[in-house]
Amino acid sequence: MQSKKPSLEYIAGFVDGEGTITISKEKTHSSRRGFTYGVYFCVSNTNRELLQLMCNTVSVGYVARSNRNRNFPRRKEIFHWSAHRRKAAALIQKLLPHLYLKGAQAELALKYQEAIIQGHQPLTEEECVFRDQCYMKMKELNRRGRIE
Repeated sequence: MQSKKPSLEYIAGFVDGEGTITISKEKTHSSRRGFTYGVYFCVSNTNRELLQLMCNTVSVGYVARSNRNRNFPRRKEIFHWSAHRRKAAALIQKLLPHLYLKGAQAELALKYQEAIIQGHQPLTEEECVFRDQCYMKMKELNRRGRIE
């Protein structure tokens, strides 16, 4: 594989085709609600070198092997380049001007992340509603299948 660094445009195209930009919902015991939301970025592929090269180019995230194929030894290994929360938002910000298909998801993820207040104070009802609405809107944007 070439050692030439891919451009942001190339990486954004790859993300448009192979990536995920979302707001994830994770169970937690430290929250009154029993869950928390966070911005999540991931690109999966069987070519670890390419993912690592893109990750190194933007200096955000990490590449790891997936456990999904452990029950299918004849399949190629899958790798994930991912970033969470503030790091995911920083990466999305770099790619946003070049995204074509995932631009709406990127904008929503950034809007969500910008509204997050760091700290351990309880969330207001307004903050809870905002987070729930962003999560549901992102699910709608990422929905698969036919739209009727």
